[in-house]
Amino acid sequence: MKEQRPGPGRDPWAFLGDFTELAPAFTAATQAMSGVGEHAEERYQAALGELRAKPQGDLVALVRRGWDSLPRAAYIERWGLVQLLTDLRLSSASELLGDMVATPIPHEHGHGQEHGHEHDHRFPPTVREVILRTTAVEGLVRLAGEGDGRAVELLAQHVDHDERAVRVACIIALRELGDQAGVDVTGLVAEPDREVLGFQVTDLEDVRRIDRVDHVLHPGNAEGSQPEPQSPPPYGR
Repeated sequence: MKEQRPGPGRDPWAFLGDFTELAPAFTAATQAMSGVGEHAEERYQAALGELRAKPQGDLVALVRRGWDSLPRAAYIERWGLVQLLTDLRLSSASELLGDMVATPIPHEHGHGQEHGHEHDHRFPPTVREVILRTTAVEGLVRLAGEGDGRAVELLAQHVDHDERAVRVACIIALRELGDQAGVDVTGLVAEPDREVLGFQVTDLEDVRRIDRVDHVLHPGNAEGSQPEPQSPPPYGR
């Protein structure tokens, strides 16, 4: 099955026409999400604040419409929807996030082509679909961390998800939540995935920063040593 992208001249965000009150703030937030520069994060958080001031039910309805209507090949737009919902941390969003995780993943081989043109994505379709769902899992994790019992239930429900990456994300999330989740994740994990319970989660700030490139180019060099200079090949070779 080939991925279907919107035809020429078709706006993937056309569904926003049914949400005229929310569309300006939503569009501003999606644009701020991809912003760059010193104050990019500050502008994005301000845009999220504007959206949070809107009725939650309407916001969730907008995102659900986008999730249901955007074609699968519109990966960037779909990921933006899921990430925005995750960042908004809406207490009424747990069901939608759970539905995103539960949406079946169509398995395809290769990157797929449409009208003879290869899609300009780094990952094949199945990997992109998994990323969308693990992003939704992160949304559930954030809500669960704020005391949302339904988010915890949905995380527990998906420890047996068909995709291992999604299962791992849910298992680790429940393990890290610990007593706060009130769920004994050990009893929920199938035997093939029990090794996940021993996985360690490392904060990126705790990962040693690489200061010397030669340690990467020449692994095994002792601290403070320099790689031996290589003689250039004879001229003409």
